[in-house]
Amino acid sequence: MPALKEHPTELKRDPAIELARLIGCLIVIGCHTYLPLKVNDRFEPGRLFFGMLFADGVAVFWLIGGAFLLNYTDYKKLLAGRIKKVLLPMFAVGLLYFLYASYKEGNRTVHDLIFNYEAGYKNVIDNLLKWKNGITGYDHSWYIYVYMLLIVALPVLKYTVKFVDRSRQRKILLVGGIILILAVNDLSRNRLVGFSLYRLRGLAGACLITLIGYYLYQAREFFKKRLFLIIAPAVFIVTNILREVVQLHREAAGYVDDKSIMYWYTLFGLIAASCILIFCMALIRDKKATACNRTICYLASYTFPIYLIHLLIRYVFDSVGLTKNLQHSVLTWNSGAAGEAVYLTIIISLLFWCSFFVVFIFRKIDKIRRL
Repeated sequence: MPALKEHPTELKRDPAIELARLIGCLIVIGCHTYLPLKVNDRFEPGRLFFGMLFADGVAVFWLIGGAFLLNYTDYKKLLAGRIKKVLLPMFAVGLLYFLYASYKEGNRTVHDLIFNYEAGYKNVIDNLLKWKNGITGYDHSWYIYVYMLLIVALPVLKYTVKFVDRSRQRKILLVGGIILILAVNDLSRNRLVGFSLYRLRGLAGACLITLIGYYLYQAREFFKKRLFLIIAPAVFIVTNILREVVQLHREAAGYVDDKSIMYWYTLFGLIAASCILIFCMALIRDKKATACNRTICYLASYTFPIYLIHLLIRYVFDSVGLTKNLQHSVLTWNSGAAGEAVYLTIIISLLFWCSFFVVFIFRKIDKIRRL
């Protein structure tokens, strides 16, 4: 009889980190699906709070990247792997968004979809030269452009933490300095540093949060205490309440177009994302290959392609009227916070599982092709 295949008793991946990755993915989907934050040109407090809750999915991703900052020995191999597994898939999926944008411009035949969209090609080339996305509807791919810059800068970050780790005082100065920079920049409404989602200004914010992620993960044994299952969610909620208060105050003060406090490169964003990571480390305290932990790691392995295609799935929902009908049905039942919460729960779940199904089918087809 053939020997039974033995399952490992411990997973290679940390399921706590993978759970945070899953939550980050869901937050990103929520960020792209919540209802308009303004009603009659004024922020609606209930909707604004949901906007705050779904503001920091990318910050979670930066923290996760920091957790494994030193886990490479061959930088050239790492860079080649990121190009193959991250950058090229981004461009490949971008073709689908490009064709969809061409279709929205009125092109219907295969020939016209490809060859009758000169403005689209020009926009792509112009923006690619600036290391930015130029495909209509694919704006969330900014994260990949900044991520690749972060990979290029990784040796500098690795040297930084090796230098800082030589003394406790240096660690305190670095972490405290990052917190201070973010705090003062928030007070200045992002005028001090001018963080953004693009190129070096995007990289600057990503580097700061990645470094914090490294030190959070270094302290994971401390955060495994069950007490953090209460502390982390409480701090998360309080942080976003305070964040909303700041946003409403700025609106009342006349800064009606300033939403800088809602981005991931803020101190509020760092604290909120850190709470998510800490909660996951407190909830899952080992790498045992339990059914639950294996499921978490399996689902988390789909988050990157889901991140890439979820907006395309949403566009399909929009085109067939599903999104509008769902909003109407749920908000007719309850137009307040309860209805908005139910709507978000349904639409986020639909987008996640439909995206998962599409990626699952593609992977199965690719696996069969390789046989």
